[in-house]
Amino acid sequence: MLLTMNDLIKLLLEVQDKDARIFNLRKQIISVPQDKERITNELQVSGEQLDEAKNAALNIEKEINTIEMDVGTAQEKIGQLQAKSVDIKKNEEYRALLDEIKLHEEKIAKLEDKQLACWERLEAAKGKRASAEKEHDAGRKRIAAALQDLDVREKNCDAQTAKVEKVRNELAANAPADVLTLYDRLIKRSNPTKSFLRGVVAMEVDSCGGCHLNVTPQTRNRVKKDELLNCENCGRFLYYAP
Repeated sequence: MLLTMNDLIKLLLEVQDKDARIFNLRKQIISVPQDKERITNELQVSGEQLDEAKNAALNIEKEINTIEMDVGTAQEKIGQLQAKSVDIKKNEEYRALLDEIKLHEEKIAKLEDKQLACWERLEAAKGKRASAEKEHDAGRKRIAAALQDLDVREKNCDAQTAKVEKVRNELAANAPADVLTLYDRLIKRSNPTKSFLRGVVAMEVDSCGGCHLNVTPQTRNRVKKDELLNCENCGRFLYYAP
């Protein structure tokens, strides 16, 4: 099919529109693994917080058990001293034994006060652990849903890409091979993770709409006459859009 220059420009712009769409779809597909990793890391952070809350409560429980053992040891010692007191005959030795019993009783009192404070800390730690478990469970469900959404997005983008590529190729088949080859070379300079680099741009007064550098007066005049020319600076195809 023989195209007029105006028709060729319109055709290239249609092809470019489809290429931009394909580029954006592929960009979304490329971002899926990174998005999944970010979302999974959020769950990992939540899991670490839950582990911290569990360990905090566990450490307090261990502290309480240690205190209970110390109390038991002190009580056992008091029992031994009381049993020993029966055999003591001297007042001085008996008073010393009573003083020792008193020391153990005071130690028990301090341990029991410490144990009471630990119980209060444990209740607070259990509350934090319950909140962390609830938050972790909610986060796990939320992240599972988000990962599923990403799978759906990837699948939909793949399907849309195939459809747009089919239309794009049908359009491109009508363009001259040399023009299409140069155009393809221009858009391949696009960074897959950034923005689409157009190969066909409008001329902005005296400058290229792509690199924004001035074109020669001769190029400007010829483009205004609907000739398909390339920018002398960046190589993009130029067209006139009054």
